[in-house]
Amino acid sequence: MEFFPANSFLAKRFAIFEELFDAPSKTLLALKDTLEARELRNGNQKFAMQTEIIIACTNLDPEEIAEKGDSYEALIQRFPLRLEVSWSSHEQRDYLEFFEKVDQVVPGPVINGMAPILADMIARAGKECDRPISPRVAKNALKTIKSSALMRGSEKVEEQDFVSLQFVKEFKHIGNDIENDLRKKMEEARARAEAESKLVELEDVLAEMLTIYNKERSPIKLGQWSGKFTAFLDIIQARLTNLPDGLQPRRKKMRETCEEMAQDSQQKCLEAINVPALNNLRDFINH
Repeated sequence: MEFFPANSFLAKRFAIFEELFDAPSKTLLALKDTLEARELRNGNQKFAMQTEIIIACTNLDPEEIAEKGDSYEALIQRFPLRLEVSWSSHEQRDYLEFFEKVDQVVPGPVINGMAPILADMIARAGKECDRPISPRVAKNALKTIKSSALMRGSEKVEEQDFVSLQFVKEFKHIGNDIENDLRKKMEEARARAEAESKLVELEDVLAEMLTIYNKERSPIKLGQWSGKFTAFLDIIQARLTNLPDGLQPRRKKMRETCEEMAQDSQQKCLEAINVPALNNLRDFINH
């Protein structure tokens, strides 16, 4: 049996393989031989490989693949340049930002403001099973609730559509009494989402304040900043009450930053004043 290599990646300068290492062992070993020989060898049939660059995408750890045997290790060594693409954190705001990007490409009814709740449920699910929920699973969860709304004939996602998450493996912890348990979790998620929204809003304001403050040089305005940071500390105290445990460290960090900046602005104000000139004036008056 002969192949048609002219229609394969061998005839292209560049090739990108999606989930390459999910291929059967027979395929991977044949690929290793082809890469080593720089040509397809199929009995009497030969075809020179014209590919200059091959990119392999995978969710598997290359080291785990190499442990399968010498031939697999040799194949992995054919990809000397590696780039790990992963999230630095898997918090509610990370999933929420992800949904804002993928919602437009996921067909179905509009999510109708339910994204923060879904993002919080996914973040908590990862913590409960001690393994972060991958973006792929998060996208599947979004597809699931959208599909539920679509089957109901609705143009928007509603709370009842979240019940369909019980069919997503990573949400099996929801429990047997799915509706009551899910309703409780959604109430908790809604409260956390609202708290997260307030927290992010104040974090953004504080970040903008710091940007402006760091450019300030006027002694008078530096002195005024002490009052601004103190006043913002009062706003934090008033708006961020009864936060869930997971959000309290961020509130604490904001409070500490305001206290530190209030003191810092006072110190910089004093340093900006021409102290030697004042001393000379005192000497003139005394004499």
